[in-house]
Amino acid sequence: MSESIETLTKRLYGPMTQKQVDFLRDLQAFIDYCIKNQLSFPLVTSTLLHDLNGMMTSGDAPWFSPKVKGYSKSMADIQTMGADPNVLREPDEED
Repeated sequence: MSESIETLTKRLYGPMTQKQVDFLRDLQAFIDYCIKNQLSFPLVTSTLLHDLNGMMTSGDAPWFSPKVKGYSKSMADIQTMGADPNVLREPDEED
């Protein structure tokens, strides 16, 4: 019984792991992307619920992969490309 309490205590208290911080940053980037691109509320919430439920029940299980995994890195890469003057851009309507 004491092992269960210790496991629960470790899971609910204390600082977040780097993996948990990365997961939250990915969630944040996904939400920002969805708002910016006007994606549907049911799509956004079902994705978030899937990932949050999976992280709470599966945690580090090798078979679970969050749908939002990598969004924060992808968004950072896109912003970097947007600032690069060598990246081809779509022509303006005036061109």
